[in-house]
Amino acid sequence: MLVNLACGLSKRGIPVDFIVNHSHSEFLKDLTEPIKLIKLQEKNKIKIIKSFTKYIINTQPKAILSAKEDCDIIATHAWKRSGKQSKLYIRAVVNTTQQMMYRNIIRRYWSAWISRTIYRNADGIIAVSRGVADDIYKISKPNIERIHVAPNPVITSDLFKKAQEELDHPWLTNHDKPVILGAGRLGRQKNFSMLISAFANARAKRPMRLIILGDGRRRERLLKQAEELGIANDVFLPGFVKNPYAWISRADLFVLSSLWEGSPNVLTEAMALGIPVISTDCPSGPSELLGNGKYGMLIPINDIDYMSHAIINTLDKPIKAEDLQKAVENYTLENSVNNYMRIMKLNPSKIHSDT
Repeated sequence: MLVNLACGLSKRGIPVDFIVNHSHSEFLKDLTEPIKLIKLQEKNKIKIIKSFTKYIINTQPKAILSAKEDCDIIATHAWKRSGKQSKLYIRAVVNTTQQMMYRNIIRRYWSAWISRTIYRNADGIIAVSRGVADDIYKISKPNIERIHVAPNPVITSDLFKKAQEELDHPWLTNHDKPVILGAGRLGRQKNFSMLISAFANARAKRPMRLIILGDGRRRERLLKQAEELGIANDVFLPGFVKNPYAWISRADLFVLSSLWEGSPNVLTEAMALGIPVISTDCPSGPSELLGNGKYGMLIPINDIDYMSHAIINTLDKPIKAEDLQKAVENYTLENSVNNYMRIMKLNPSKIHSDT
């Protein structure tokens, strides 16, 4: 999403520096000229803060956008040390209250304190959904005028090009049984154990297959669960794939089983490709994307029976592709860039004339 946003801003004439500590991400190769990729390459957070402070003082950017939760403390400290000459915007991507429910009490208080400190200092907070914006206000009580909502830049021409690329997998080329798809990091948040259990129940009633894209520490646990449920032959975990869109576009149903979200991009991508979807009604994002259930069934968190029913019901009565695509039409790169430029007061001619 950040690479998409950077490229979109750059095409509109906004000079963009993309700051990372290390450049291991596969997506960085998609940054286009004249975007500058700046690698700090420091060993710890204190050194990162010092290095980023130096960058701000030397460069004097008009605006700083902190990308995600892990970066917020670093960006805030560096911004303060540099004299606050630039405007600082925090991009809020997750429902913090729901996320903290799955952490110990010390981490809950620490995270809440950090959030309050950061959100009250920033010039603006850009939430990826209305649910995230409401949560920010609830936990931090910043000035309400500083909280904004901007959709993620999910839908690009590249999304549709990649969706059309060839994919050689018998389940998706032969397609003799419906294929259910999930995608995301194999960790606690995505709650794929629920999806596997619900799939097992649904599969007991009719033939189907399940593919879960992504990698993570719970991989072996999920494979063992499938084995114990007697469905291992119809469950496939290919790990990380470079082009998930080729898989999503060939699925019969996409399922989001998360415990918490912000604005789930993969759910938006599936809808943009016209693939029927169902989702847990987790905070925040799915209910907004699905029109409170109009564009896909919303399932209580951890309700396995409801999810298995939703899988079968949606396979029987899928929502039309054009209706799904219309539901997410605001999540285009162009619309997202317009929102960020408005919120951050970025004017190409003004920026160039001031430099």
